[in-house]
Amino acid sequence: MLMRLLLLPHYHPLYVHPSDVLGTFLVFSPFDGSCYGSWRRNVLVALSIRNKLDFISGTSERPPKGSPLARKWQCCNDLMVSWLTNSIFKEISRSVEYSKFAKDIWIELEERYVKADGARIFELNKELARIFQVSMDIASYFNKIKQLWDEIASLSAGRVRMCTCGGKSVEDRNKRTTGSLWD
Repeated sequence: MLMRLLLLPHYHPLYVHPSDVLGTFLVFSPFDGSCYGSWRRNVLVALSIRNKLDFISGTSERPPKGSPLARKWQCCNDLMVSWLTNSIFKEISRSVEYSKFAKDIWIELEERYVKADGARIFELNKELARIFQVSMDIASYFNKIKQLWDEIASLSAGRVRMCTCGGKSVEDRNKRTTGSLWD
């Protein structure tokens, strides 16, 4: 029986570049349980470059068993599982290493570590309040403040704020009132 070689264009989500191998690290520093937001962003950029975001978002669905793309999909998923487990410390990796799908690993990490971002935002705000220029030159001082602002903004962007005390409606009303004064 002659097997057909299935060649995919480089922009196809199931395309695997020759440099994309199992031992490849997605990020420079593996995730150790802290600064999840920063690690997450770096992983998302690395996967975007490789056109593999669909595997963690769940939008890349497994083709039917008889499909010529089924094996390619499984290889890509397995590669993603390897990349993700290689990008986290062994202690964390052990809790997700038996997951069959990359999206399941991603969901598990999201559920476990996004909640810690609230505490991280609090710590960053405390650090921002305590920072002084002292012996830093102006560029270093600005870079430190900018780094803190950016991390706070990044962590805050994905957070949904739910207000049950009624203060949010007062805040919104005040914004509309003051906003109309400045328009």
